[in-house]
Formats: sequence, C-alpha cells, structure tokens
Amino acid sequence: MIPVRHANAVLLVAEPSYTDQVNVAHAIATLTEEQTFRIPEAAISMLDLVTSSLRMTPQWLVVGEVRGGEALTLLRAQMSGHNGLSSIHASSASDAVETFTLLVNLFGGSRYERRALKELFTRAVDYIVHVGLDAFGRRRVLTIHAVDKSLKGGNVWLLPRFEYDAAASTAAEPVWQETQEV
Repeated sequence: MIPVRHANAVLLVAEPSYTDQVNVAHAIATLTEEQTFRIPEAAISMLDLVTSSLRMTPQWLVVGEVRGGEALTLLRAQMSGHNGLSSIHASSASDAVETFTLLVNLFGGSRYERRALKELFTRAVDYIVHVGLDAFGRRRVLTIHAVDKSLKGGNVWLLPRFEYDAAASTAAEPVWQETQEV
C-alpha cells in the first residue's frame, strides 16, 4: 500500500505491470508497453512514462522498477521537489546505491563521474528500504537506512535505522529493532 497524506493528491504510478496497491482517488496508473507491441516504434519505455508523467505535475511519482535510463530522470525529478517512490533490484541497501548509479551511466545517454552521481543520489533520496526473504520464506522489510546528505570517502553514507531481528521473529510475529535514533 502506498501512503498519501492528502485526499486530493495526484499520484502517478509508472511500471511494467500494475502490481502496486494504491488507495487514492486521484491515482493514475501508466504501464509500459515494451513487450506487448511487436513494432519497436510503438513501444512505450519506462523512461518515456517517467518523462511524460512529470509533465502532469503529480504530487507523487511511483516508479515500479528502475532498470534503465529512467534512473537519471527520476533522480532529477526527486531533486526538484517531486515526491517519489521507486524500487530497484539489489542485494542490500548499499548495493542499491551502486546499482542505481551504474544504471544512470549505462542507460542515461551520458557518462558521469560516479562521485557526481552519488552526490545527486544523496540530494534526491532520503531512505532506502531493503526488502528480502526472511528465514520463513516470507517477503519482509529487512532494513531501513537513512541516506546521509554528504558523501563520506566518496561513498554514500547509509545510516541504519531499523533492522529485522531474525532471532526474535517468528513466522507469525516479525520483530524489528531500532538501530539508531531517528
């Protein structure tokens, strides 16, 4: 479920297939058509959706999965005041940062210094929520990290806030520990 504070907020959801549950009256789902069309010129990429969605000036932009050129557009949008949520496949919170910056360079059309991309990332992203499977095979939030707004040694500094406690958890009752004052 995607939380939205204002009843009149416009929420745009851009993703390959509509899987996010949105409980907002003014939600607009936009889907890519990369695989359904056999004519390459008719394909609608995630980058196209994100770019077009920003022209609609939403209060929230949700990108179901970042995996290409939309990464840079999403960073720019979040730095310019657009609230946003997105997901990316990574094995940890720190891996998400590296994967995101790598995607910008691979598919963004330009080559940026990794340090510059990491600076952009710290300005655009506030939190990283790492989701994975617990010992019971259930998808859980494993960690929540705040993103420090300055680089440390050229890297994005992640501040752990909450961590899934596997030893104290049961299948029915997951337990999280606060790791640092919020």
